[in-house]
Amino acid sequence: MKNKAIEHRIRQAKHYAKTWGHQRRLNAQGNYIAHDYDTPRLLSWWTDVSFKLGSQIISLSWIHPRLHYHDLCKEFIDQQMPPLDIPIKDILPIQTINYKKLGKNGNRKKVVSYTMGEFHPGFLARAEQKRAALDTLLTTSDITAKPFMQIKQLNWCRSVYLCVPIEVLSEDDANRLVDIAKQLITRQTTLDELYPDYEYNKDHWIQEQPLIAQDEALRAQNKECL
Repeated sequence: MKNKAIEHRIRQAKHYAKTWGHQRRLNAQGNYIAHDYDTPRLLSWWTDVSFKLGSQIISLSWIHPRLHYHDLCKEFIDQQMPPLDIPIKDILPIQTINYKKLGKNGNRKKVVSYTMGEFHPGFLARAEQKRAALDTLLTTSDITAKPFMQIKQLNWCRSVYLCVPIEVLSEDDANRLVDIAKQLITRQTTLDELYPDYEYNKDHWIQEQPLIAQDEALRAQNKECL
């Protein structure tokens, strides 16, 4: 039996796809590349690409297994550490509104800036505890991150969440990612066939630490040049 709600979303998505190409600047392969790859990087973590497949738009969100591994470890730490017994209103910093007086008598005023206060000391201490625990877990954990694909039908597209071990550092890489996604969506191949027995674990994370540090330094340097 067909799901009426999903069928309705499919009809809406197909209608939207008819004009999608006119609303985006597509590259020669017909892909909409949302990210700028001009800034040099050594490693990639995530990216977004959209393209048309059949009568629908595919909104592809990709992450590298290293990010998936990091997120799984962070989720484990969040579960292990109980929430702070502090009211949310006491955790968030208080904003002070700064005004500028207007008019000859200064009777009127307008907002010109905000000054942020400090977070609750307990919140900052807990954040530091979590960072230290995560740094340790990333190099000692038995957690593994494996390739996966999740597909969800929305009312404007098919949303595809994909985790595969490739580096996406350029537009050519993004186009190659799209080719892989198309093969998987259309069932020309499977993740097991493309990446048999692959899993990202602590050994990968430890091995990549020099590259991760260099990449963070390169990213910080590029920000200073902006």
